[in-house]
Amino acid sequence: MEQFTDLTRQYVTDELQIEGLDSVRVVKVDTVDNYEYAQIMVDLLHQMDAEMLYEYQAAVLSGDTVAARDLEIQIDEIAAAGEQWDREVEATEHAPKTVRFYLLTANYYAGSDIDQFYFFVTTDFKVHIPDPFSEL
Repeated sequence: MEQFTDLTRQYVTDELQIEGLDSVRVVKVDTVDNYEYAQIMVDLLHQMDAEMLYEYQAAVLSGDTVAARDLEIQIDEIAAAGEQWDREVEATEHAPKTVRFYLLTANYYAGSDIDQFYFFVTTDFKVHIPDPFSEL
């Protein structure tokens, strides 16, 4: 737990860039296997796709053809990554369950602020930032 707490403090400072940090508290540690991680990536890509489609519609309605074209490219990249992660889900669905990451749920306290967040830690205790476009 001490290593997880140290990594949580590092994550809050380096990634979330919270200033005035008083303390952190690890609330829960879960394990994530390859299948579960692939499902998380699919869900993340679905959220990204929905956001891009919303921005694309706004660009089209406003007549911003340059932004609309850029968003079309991003939407295509999201779709391609989604197809790869869908194949990964299928390939790992019945695979033996081995821990790929730890998923930490934690709180940080800064002044009167308290916030809960989640992040991944590798099995060799390094912070992992998911990137659905480069991990396959």
